[in-house]
Amino acid sequence: MKKNILILEDDPLYALKLEMMLEGSEFHIIAIVDNILSAFEYINKTEVDIFVSDLIIDSKPKGIEFIKEISPSNFPIVGITSSLEEDFYNELKDYLDNYLVKPFHKISFFSVLNRALLNFKEKKQHDFLAHKYILLSGKSGRLEKVNFTDIIYLESDINYVTIYTLLGKYAKKISLKRIMKESLDQTFLRIHHKYVINSAYISVLNLKEVILNNGLTFPVSRSFLENIKRFINQK
Repeated sequence: MKKNILILEDDPLYALKLEMMLEGSEFHIIAIVDNILSAFEYINKTEVDIFVSDLIIDSKPKGIEFIKEISPSNFPIVGITSSLEEDFYNELKDYLDNYLVKPFHKISFFSVLNRALLNFKEKKQHDFLAHKYILLSGKSGRLEKVNFTDIIYLESDINYVTIYTLLGKYAKKISLKRIMKESLDQTFLRIHHKYVINSAYISVLNLKEVILNNGLTFPVSRSFLENIKRFINQK
């Protein structure tokens, strides 16, 4: 499915150049507008997957002001400008998902667009998970709040489950099936009778094995192939 892209660019020649770059691509141009009001109207009435905005409109930093106004947004934002001033980027680095300096090549443009989409997706997933946690007993015996974002995987050992996190590991007397049902969500993928993986850390996934971002490799059990297939189909 094509991604809907909205572009704010007041230079008619560069607007045409961007249109030609995107022709026949995986992106559907909603519109290329030359003013803030039109951009705002499209954002409010149309499903935007990614927004590309020139930072200087009518020789003024209107693009910068507009990006700040609509942030945080429900879509990634890519800034483009002919200025080489670092101040532009520093002022907007917390608002932009990527950045390009004119003139740029078609390959660079698509690379930046796709990276912005990927970064935005990962950021949304992280922000969503950051609000979820599980209470686990630490070494002191006190309950500690462990965010889902910090859990890498879980391993079953008879009547216990070991939860491996970025900050260490925890042991809990419970079955994998029960902890999955009572404490975790669909972000966690059961791939084996011994293993549950946090899908946010998956680097490679197929019907034989799972490889995490840190290089750890886990086997996939036949009993959980349907879990894997469903997860792959949802991607």
